[in-house]
Amino acid sequence: MGDDSMSDNSSDLGLSKGSVTRKLSKIEKKISRGDLSKRERRLLQNRKSALKCRIKKQDQLERLKGIVDRLSGENRSLKEKVRSTFNPLGCFCY
Repeated sequence: MGDDSMSDNSSDLGLSKGSVTRKLSKIEKKISRGDLSKRERRLLQNRKSALKCRIKKQDQLERLKGIVDRLSGENRSLKEKVRSTFNPLGCFCY
């Protein structure tokens, strides 16, 4: 409920390692209290699950960005290799 945006931009998620740990521990402390109603406990469990899901999404996005960067570099390299193979003199005679 307190989460305003669900953007794909990882910087918009505001999930630094320290803040995530603090948020999770805060939620877990509240859940462990015995004076919560079933509804409050369920809401906190849901909030915890949503936070974990956003963390997982951010990690996956970072991993995929790394793959894109690596493949883009490889693609540039291969394109240059094709250009030099088919046009060894460097002229634009196609």
